[in-house]
Amino acid sequence: MDIWANTVLTDKGRALQLKLLQGQTLQINRAVTGAGKVPEVNLRQQTNVTEGGYEINLQPVRIEGEKLIIPVMLENLGLQQSYNLCQVGFYAEDPDEGEILFCLAQASHEKYIP
Repeated sequence: MDIWANTVLTDKGRALQLKLLQGQTLQINRAVTGAGKVPEVNLRQQTNVTEGGYEINLQPVRIEGEKLIIPVMLENLGLQQSYNLCQVGFYAEDPDEGEILFCLAQASHEKYIP
């Protein structure tokens, strides 16, 4: 079952994508999880993950065919409180706006993080 079927480029991510097509370089700064959800139709308008701020570690990027894979590692060491993971967002650097929420995935079923 694909729990991450609801994955989108945000509106700001789409604007950055146009800049990438004009020669800008994509710089992913960080990945963050969120404990909240929004209606699927509102995912593109998000500017931050919902009820979140739990940083996850970016791993080395790899290319598979025409896809760029950005693995992440979720650690719960030092986590003060458990939560339900519902969203994962990737933040990128926009040359005009600074850091933006580039893309966002929302799980169909949350995952409990102890």
